[in-house]
Amino acid sequence: MQWNDYRLVLAVARARKLPEAAEALGLTVSTMFRRIERIEELMERPVFHRERGIYTPNEVGDELCRAAEQMEQAAFAAERKVLGSSSLVSGTLIVTSSEVLGAFFLSRHLTDLASYHPGLDVQLHSGNEVLSLAHREADVALRSSRPMDSSLFGRKLSDIHWAVYGDAKSSARLSASSDFRHERFVGFSSSPFADHMSAIQRTVFPDGIVSLSSNSLVLTASSAQKGAGLAVLPMVLGEQWPGLFRLTEPIEQIAGELWIVCHQDMQNNPRVRLAFDALISGIERDRSLFVGDSV
Repeated sequence: MQWNDYRLVLAVARARKLPEAAEALGLTVSTMFRRIERIEELMERPVFHRERGIYTPNEVGDELCRAAEQMEQAAFAAERKVLGSSSLVSGTLIVTSSEVLGAFFLSRHLTDLASYHPGLDVQLHSGNEVLSLAHREADVALRSSRPMDSSLFGRKLSDIHWAVYGDAKSSARLSASSDFRHERFVGFSSSPFADHMSAIQRTVFPDGIVSLSSNSLVLTASSAQKGAGLAVLPMVLGEQWPGLFRLTEPIEQIAGELWIVCHQDMQNNPRVRLAFDALISGIERDRSLFVGDSV
Protein backbone atom coordinates (compact mmCIF):
# COMPACT_ATOMS: atom_id res chain seq x y z
CA MET A 1 0.00 0.00 0.00
CA GLN A 2 1.05 3.56 -0.76
CA TRP A 3 0.59 6.62 1.50
CA ASN A 4 -2.26 7.76 -0.74
CA ASP A 5 -4.04 4.45 -0.09
CA TYR A 6 -3.92 5.08 3.66
CA ARG A 7 -5.19 8.64 3.08
CA LEU A 8 -8.08 7.29 1.02
CA VAL A 9 -9.12 4.75 3.68
CA LEU A 10 -8.98 7.47 6.35
CA ALA A 11 -11.00 9.90 4.21
CA VAL A 12 -13.73 7.32 3.59
CA ALA A 13 -13.82 6.35 7.28
CA ARG A 14 -14.24 10.02 8.26
CA ALA A 15 -16.84 10.89 5.62
CA ARG A 16 -18.70 7.54 5.70
CA LYS A 17 -19.85 8.18 2.11
CA LEU A 18 -17.87 7.98 -1.14
CA PRO A 19 -19.06 11.29 -2.67
CA GLU A 20 -17.98 13.31 0.39
CA ALA A 21 -14.65 11.46 0.64
CA ALA A 22 -14.03 11.90 -3.10
CA GLU A 23 -14.67 15.65 -2.82
CA ALA A 24 -12.22 15.92 0.11
CA LEU A 25 -9.49 14.20 -1.92
CA GLY A 26 -10.30 15.82 -5.27
CA LEU A 27 -11.16 12.48 -6.92
CA THR A 28 -14.17 11.07 -8.71
CA VAL A 29 -16.47 8.55 -7.04
CA SER A 30 -15.62 5.92 -9.66
CA THR A 31 -11.90 6.37 -8.94
CA MET A 32 -12.57 6.04 -5.22
CA PHE A 33 -14.53 2.85 -5.77
CA ARG A 34 -11.77 1.31 -7.92
CA ARG A 35 -9.07 2.23 -5.41
CA ILE A 36 -11.03 0.72 -2.51
CA GLU A 37 -11.38 -2.50 -4.52
CA ARG A 38 -7.62 -2.47 -5.18
CA ILE A 39 -6.83 -1.93 -1.48
CA GLU A 40 -9.10 -4.80 -0.47
CA GLU A 41 -7.40 -7.01 -3.07
CA LEU A 42 -4.03 -6.10 -1.54
CA MET A 43 -5.33 -6.84 1.97
CA GLU A 44 -7.07 -10.01 0.72
CA ARG A 45 -10.15 -9.10 2.77
CA PRO A 46 -12.80 -6.35 3.05
CA VAL A 47 -11.85 -3.10 4.74
CA PHE A 48 -15.34 -1.58 5.12
CA HIS A 49 -18.83 -2.69 6.03
CA ARG A 50 -21.18 -1.36 3.34
CA GLU A 51 -24.84 -0.68 4.01
CA ARG A 52 -27.05 1.67 1.99
CA GLY A 53 -24.11 3.66 0.76
CA ILE A 54 -22.59 4.06 4.25
CA TYR A 55 -18.98 2.86 4.59
CA THR A 56 -17.96 1.84 8.12
CA PRO A 57 -14.44 0.49 8.69
CA ASN A 58 -14.27 -3.07 10.04
CA GLU A 59 -11.43 -4.35 12.24
CA VAL A 60 -9.00 -4.31 9.31
CA GLY A 61 -10.17 -0.83 8.32
CA ASP A 62 -9.74 0.40 11.90
CA GLU A 63 -6.11 -0.79 11.92
CA LEU A 64 -5.43 0.96 8.61
CA CYS A 65 -7.06 4.16 9.94
CA ARG A 66 -4.91 4.13 13.06
CA ALA A 67 -1.78 3.74 10.93
CA ALA A 68 -2.99 6.51 8.58
CA GLU A 69 -3.64 8.88 11.49
CA GLN A 70 -0.11 8.31 12.81
CA MET A 71 1.31 9.05 9.36
CA GLU A 72 -0.89 12.13 9.07
CA GLN A 73 0.21 13.48 12.46
CA ALA A 74 3.87 12.87 11.58
CA ALA A 75 3.42 14.73 8.28
CA PHE A 76 1.70 17.67 10.00
CA ALA A 77 4.43 17.81 12.64
CA ALA A 78 7.18 17.80 10.02
CA GLU A 79 5.43 20.54 8.04
CA ARG A 80 4.98 22.70 11.13
CA LYS A 81 8.63 22.35 12.11
CA VAL A 82 9.85 23.21 8.61
CA LEU A 83 7.54 26.22 8.35
CA GLY A 84 8.20 27.24 11.95
CA SER A 85 11.92 27.60 11.24
CA SER A 86 11.45 29.40 7.92
CA SER A 87 12.85 32.92 7.62
CA LEU A 88 10.71 33.92 4.62
CA VAL A 89 7.75 36.28 4.91
CA SER A 90 5.81 34.69 2.05
CA GLY A 91 3.19 32.04 1.43
CA THR A 92 -0.23 31.68 3.01
CA LEU A 93 -1.22 32.97 6.44
CA ILE A 94 -4.59 31.68 7.66
CA VAL A 95 -6.12 33.49 10.64
CA THR A 96 -9.38 32.25 12.15
CA SER A 97 -11.82 33.78 14.60
CA SER A 98 -15.49 34.11 15.40
CA GLU A 99 -17.71 36.10 13.03
CA VAL A 100 -17.77 39.12 15.34
CA LEU A 101 -14.02 39.23 16.00
CA GLY A 102 -13.32 38.71 12.30
CA ALA A 103 -15.50 41.59 11.14
CA PHE A 104 -14.88 44.03 13.98
CA PHE A 105 -11.25 43.36 14.96
CA LEU A 106 -9.27 41.21 12.51
CA SER A 107 -10.33 43.20 9.47
CA ARG A 108 -9.19 46.42 11.19
CA HIS A 109 -5.60 45.26 11.64
CA LEU A 110 -4.65 42.47 9.20
CA THR A 111 -5.95 43.67 5.85
CA ASP A 112 -2.83 45.80 5.20
CA LEU A 113 -0.28 43.03 5.82
CA ALA A 114 -0.30 41.76 2.24
CA SER A 115 0.30 45.26 0.83
CA TYR A 116 3.47 45.55 2.93
CA HIS A 117 4.55 41.97 2.08
CA PRO A 118 3.73 41.21 -1.59
CA GLY A 119 4.62 37.53 -1.23
CA LEU A 120 2.12 37.02 1.59
CA ASP A 121 -1.38 35.63 1.00
CA VAL A 122 -3.50 36.54 4.05
CA GLN A 123 -6.71 34.51 4.47
CA LEU A 124 -9.22 35.46 7.17
CA HIS A 125 -11.69 32.78 8.22
CA SER A 126 -14.62 33.49 10.54
CA GLY A 127 -17.37 31.32 11.96
CA ASN A 128 -18.37 29.16 14.91
CA GLU A 129 -16.36 26.13 13.81
CA VAL A 130 -12.97 25.68 15.51
CA LEU A 131 -10.24 25.15 12.91
CA SER A 132 -7.33 22.89 13.89
CA LEU A 133 -3.97 24.55 14.47
CA ALA A 134 -2.30 21.13 14.72
CA HIS A 135 -3.55 20.10 11.28
CA ARG A 136 -2.69 23.53 9.83
CA GLU A 137 -6.30 24.31 8.97
CA ALA A 138 -5.27 27.68 10.41
CA ASP A 139 -1.97 29.25 11.47
CA VAL A 140 -3.28 31.76 14.02
CA ALA A 141 -6.55 31.80 15.95
CA LEU A 142 -8.37 34.30 18.12
CA ARG A 143 -10.05 32.47 21.00
CA SER A 144 -12.39 33.76 23.68
CA SER A 145 -10.79 31.69 26.45
CA ARG A 146 -7.34 30.62 27.65
CA PRO A 147 -6.00 27.70 25.54
CA MET A 148 -5.77 24.50 27.60
CA ASP A 149 -3.95 22.36 25.01
CA SER A 150 -0.26 22.14 25.96
CA SER A 151 0.73 22.03 22.27
CA LEU A 152 -0.55 25.57 21.74
CA PHE A 153 1.22 28.86 22.38
CA GLY A 154 -0.95 31.85 23.28
CA ARG A 155 -0.99 35.36 24.64
CA LYS A 156 -3.87 37.16 26.31
CA LEU A 157 -4.77 40.31 24.40
CA SER A 158 -7.61 41.73 26.46
CA ASP A 159 -10.65 41.13 28.58
CA ILE A 160 -13.95 41.03 26.72
CA HIS A 161 -16.80 42.92 28.34
CA TRP A 162 -20.46 42.88 27.41
CA ALA A 163 -23.11 45.56 27.91
CA VAL A 164 -26.73 46.39 27.07
CA TYR A 165 -27.38 48.23 23.81
CA GLY A 166 -30.48 49.73 22.26
CA ASP A 167 -31.66 51.91 19.40
CA ALA A 168 -31.97 55.70 19.47
CA LYS A 169 -35.47 55.61 21.01
CA SER A 170 -34.30 53.31 23.80
CA SER A 171 -31.29 55.55 24.42
CA ALA A 172 -33.54 58.61 24.75
CA ARG A 173 -35.88 56.80 27.12
CA LEU A 174 -33.42 54.86 29.31
CA SER A 175 -30.19 55.66 31.14
CA ALA A 176 -27.44 53.85 33.03
CA SER A 177 -29.50 54.19 36.21
CA SER A 178 -32.56 52.43 34.73
CA ASP A 179 -33.46 49.07 36.19
CA PHE A 180 -34.65 47.66 32.81
CA ARG A 181 -37.54 45.82 34.43
CA HIS A 182 -40.13 44.70 31.89
CA GLU A 183 -37.97 45.87 28.99
CA ARG A 184 -38.03 43.79 25.84
CA PHE A 185 -34.78 41.96 24.95
CA VAL A 186 -33.50 40.12 21.91
CA GLY A 187 -32.58 36.67 23.26
CA PHE A 188 -30.28 33.88 22.17
CA SER A 189 -31.28 30.56 20.61
CA SER A 190 -29.67 27.60 18.81
CA SER A 191 -26.12 28.83 19.23
CA PRO A 192 -23.06 27.52 21.11
CA PHE A 193 -23.47 30.14 23.85
CA ALA A 194 -27.30 30.30 23.93
CA ASP A 195 -27.90 28.50 27.24
CA HIS A 196 -25.04 30.25 29.01
CA MET A 197 -26.00 33.70 27.75
CA SER A 198 -29.71 33.19 28.44
CA ALA A 199 -28.95 32.18 32.04
CA ILE A 200 -26.80 35.28 32.58
CA GLN A 201 -29.40 37.52 30.97
CA ARG A 202 -32.10 36.14 33.30
CA THR A 203 -29.81 36.69 36.32
CA VAL A 204 -28.88 40.27 35.43
CA PHE A 205 -32.29 41.26 34.04
CA PRO A 206 -34.75 38.82 35.69
CA ASP A 207 -37.84 40.74 34.59
CA GLY A 208 -36.71 41.30 31.02
CA ILE A 209 -39.10 40.04 28.35
CA VAL A 210 -37.54 38.12 25.46
CA SER A 211 -39.56 39.16 22.43
CA LEU A 212 -37.24 37.82 19.72
CA SER A 213 -34.43 35.24 19.67
CA SER A 214 -31.45 34.88 17.37
CA ASN A 215 -28.61 32.40 16.90
CA SER A 216 -26.22 35.10 15.70
CA LEU A 217 -24.69 38.08 17.50
CA VAL A 218 -24.73 40.01 14.23
CA LEU A 219 -28.46 39.31 13.81
CA THR A 220 -29.02 40.28 17.45
CA ALA A 221 -27.27 43.62 16.94
CA SER A 222 -29.20 44.27 13.74
CA SER A 223 -32.52 43.43 15.40
CA ALA A 224 -31.80 45.70 18.36
CA GLN A 225 -30.85 48.57 16.05
CA LYS A 226 -34.18 48.15 14.27
CA GLY A 227 -36.08 48.42 17.57
CA ALA A 228 -36.87 44.76 18.27
CA GLY A 229 -35.63 45.12 21.85
CA LEU A 230 -32.53 45.71 23.91
CA ALA A 231 -29.54 43.44 23.33
CA VAL A 232 -26.75 42.15 25.55
CA LEU A 233 -23.72 42.28 23.25
CA PRO A 234 -19.94 42.08 23.40
CA MET A 235 -18.74 45.66 23.45
CA VAL A 236 -16.45 45.20 20.44
CA LEU A 237 -19.65 44.64 18.43
CA GLY A 238 -22.00 47.04 20.17
CA GLU A 239 -19.56 49.97 20.19
CA GLN A 240 -19.09 49.76 16.42
CA TRP A 241 -22.60 48.90 15.21
CA PRO A 242 -24.21 51.97 13.57
CA GLY A 243 -27.35 53.11 15.34
CA LEU A 244 -26.75 51.26 18.61
CA PHE A 245 -26.21 53.07 21.90
CA ARG A 246 -24.73 51.63 25.08
CA LEU A 247 -27.13 51.86 28.02
CA THR A 248 -25.16 50.24 30.87
CA GLU A 249 -21.73 49.93 32.37
CA PRO A 250 -19.90 46.72 31.33
CA ILE A 251 -21.66 43.71 32.86
CA GLU A 252 -19.21 41.98 35.18
CA GLN A 253 -20.84 38.53 34.93
CA ILE A 254 -20.25 38.35 31.18
CA ALA A 255 -16.60 39.43 31.05
CA GLY A 256 -14.42 37.01 29.08
CA GLU A 257 -10.90 36.95 27.66
CA LEU A 258 -9.41 37.41 24.21
CA TRP A 259 -6.41 35.23 23.34
CA ILE A 260 -4.24 35.00 20.24
CA VAL A 261 -3.05 31.42 19.72
CA CYS A 262 -0.83 29.37 17.41
CA HIS A 263 0.76 25.93 17.54
CA GLN A 264 3.98 26.01 19.55
CA ASP A 265 5.93 24.72 16.53
CA MET A 266 4.83 27.81 14.58
CA GLN A 267 5.47 30.54 17.15
CA ASN A 268 8.74 31.65 15.50
CA ASN A 269 7.44 31.55 11.94
CA PRO A 270 7.75 35.07 10.41
CA ARG A 271 4.18 35.02 9.03
CA VAL A 272 2.79 34.05 12.43
CA ARG A 273 4.93 36.66 14.18
CA LEU A 274 3.60 39.32 11.80
CA ALA A 275 0.03 38.41 12.75
CA PHE A 276 0.85 38.40 16.47
CA ASP A 277 2.60 41.77 16.25
CA ALA A 278 -0.21 43.36 14.22
CA LEU A 279 -2.94 42.17 16.59
CA ILE A 280 -0.99 42.97 19.75
CA SER A 281 -0.47 46.48 18.40
CA GLY A 282 -4.10 46.62 17.32
CA ILE A 283 -5.48 45.73 20.73
CA GLU A 284 -3.66 48.69 22.25
CA ARG A 285 -5.56 50.99 19.91
CA ASP A 286 -8.86 49.14 20.34
CA ARG A 287 -8.77 48.49 24.09
CA SER A 288 -11.79 50.69 24.76
CA LEU A 289 -13.83 48.68 22.24
CA PHE A 290 -13.38 45.58 24.40
CA VAL A 291 -13.54 46.96 27.93
CA GLY A 292 -15.20 50.35 27.39
CA ASP A 293 -15.34 53.53 29.40
CA SER A 294 -18.16 54.80 31.62
CA VAL A 295 -21.48 55.47 29.90
